[in-house]
This record gives sequence, C-alpha cells and structure tokens, in this order.
Amino acid sequence: MVEKSFYYIKDLFSPDILYKLSRLDLKYYSTVRTLLKGQHISKSVGPNIEYAEHREYVPGDDIRRIDWKVLARQDRLSIKLQQEEESLPVEIFVDVSRSMYFPEKNNLIKKLENALFLGLGTGFVFLNKKDKVRIHFFSDSVFNYEGNLPLSFGDLCNVLMRVPQDEKSDFKRIFNQIIEFISPGSLIIFITDAITDEDIFIKGMKMIAGKDVVVATAHILSSFEIDLIRTKPVIYLDSEINNELNVDPLYIRENFKQRISSFIQTISSELRKNGCIYTFLLNENNRVDNLFKFLSNFVNQ
Repeated sequence: MVEKSFYYIKDLFSPDILYKLSRLDLKYYSTVRTLLKGQHISKSVGPNIEYAEHREYVPGDDIRRIDWKVLARQDRLSIKLQQEEESLPVEIFVDVSRSMYFPEKNNLIKKLENALFLGLGTGFVFLNKKDKVRIHFFSDSVFNYEGNLPLSFGDLCNVLMRVPQDEKSDFKRIFNQIIEFISPGSLIIFITDAITDEDIFIKGMKMIAGKDVVVATAHILSSFEIDLIRTKPVIYLDSEINNELNVDPLYIRENFKQRISSFIQTISSELRKNGCIYTFLLNENNRVDNLFKFLSNFVNQ
C-alpha cells in the first residue's frame, strides 16, 4: 500500500484557530447522548450532579453527600454515589480514494486536504473535551487506526504522516467493515466526496446508525464536479476506474446538475430522516469556515 505524508496540514492550524476551537461550547453532551437514548455513565466517582445509587452512611463519610430527601422519606442516612460520564468514543473516517485528490492541479486545494483539515480540527475539539478520538482512513476498505489513543493534538496529527493512497471506493464493503468495528454509544464522523449508488449509501448509513451510534456526515464536493464549469467539449476521465467520456458540457450541463442536486438532496433528506447529521461542504470555500460550519451541528447557538 502506497502512503503519503500530509503532516503539513497541522501547520494550517494557527494558535488563533486552535484557541477558537477550544472555546466552542459543545452541546453534544445533550444532543448526541439524547440521540443515543441516554447518557453513558461510568461507575467511577466524579464531580457530576448525576447520581446512580446510594449506600448506607458510615462515620467518616462527607456529610455533604448525605441524601436528605432519603432521610426525610425513610428515616435513614444514605450517601449519594456520584456518577461520572464516560468519555465519548469519537471515530472519524476520512475518504482517501483517488477522487479525493481532485482537483489535481498543484495550485488548487485538493478535497483530501480539506477533509484532513476537517477531521483534524473536529478531532481536536472532542479531544479537548477529554473524549476518545481516533482518525481512520478508507477507500475500498477501512484502514483502522493502530496504536495508543491520542492524548494530545500532536498525537492526533501523527496519523497524517502515513495516509494511504488508494484508487476506488467500495462503499458496500466499507459500511460492513465499519459496522463490525464500531461500538454502541459512539459518535461516528464520516468525511467523503461520495457520488455513488444512493440506495447503497443510504442503506449503509442506516445500518451504522442502527448500531446505537450517532452518525455525522461531511459531504465535500468541488464546484467543478457539480456545475460542469467548462464550456468546450472535453474528455472526462474517471479517476477511480480510468474510463474516458467525451462530453459537450453545454449539452449535458443542466441534466447533470439536476442529477447531482437530486443525489445531494436525497442523501441529505434520508440521512436526517434516520437521525443522522448531514452537512454539505463546497471544496472551494474557506477551509476554516467549512470546519466551523460542520462543528455548528454540535455547538450551542
């Protein structure tokens, strides 16, 4: 497997950007956990205000933890055992198929660069909230993260040193592999430029969401792909299967735009209908704006 370093992406995060990300007021503790039908609580004692159970008071216990309501009702001293929320597992899957390298001109920003920036920035936000974050890559299969869980932004950036380069996507296979890998109670973030069979994509997302996880999809496309900006006859090359197609953009443009628009609307509608989060992002937009647009799904307004 050929690998390429995108480690320079970390340098796009200025101290000012990281500061703004660290200051975000996330609502995901309520929103995501509500979607998961309840908070995930550990047995460790912590400072939270939730209480799972009681035990009988014994001399030496902190009297501030006495449940006075139980004393009033049952005439006995009981200590409230505090519950602490578990860290939320956040699994970020980034598409590294050949189409993510579009546009291929050196002076233009590739979708993959923006996808990695988005994944890293999102990972930083959740990592900053003490959640368990991992970044994975996929194309025709999933390349799962290996190694210790990242404990810092620097740890998270290390995944950029070895980004797999692959050709085509196989979403049916990818979804089956993700389902086997993820655990209930996780937040699954899916960053892709998918233009594929609607039924396969929607069915796969439904299957993942059915595993008691929350799915958030960032759909990155280029204006060149969705608008057929060219006006002269041109040969299009499918970057994943190398098929050539001779087209006159003026002849097919409106029909093409309608089909792409229909695909995006169908995917968006069906995913949201099934409790998933969907965000469309234009590759040519400012990458920082795209990042905050995606994160707005998790931020108190």
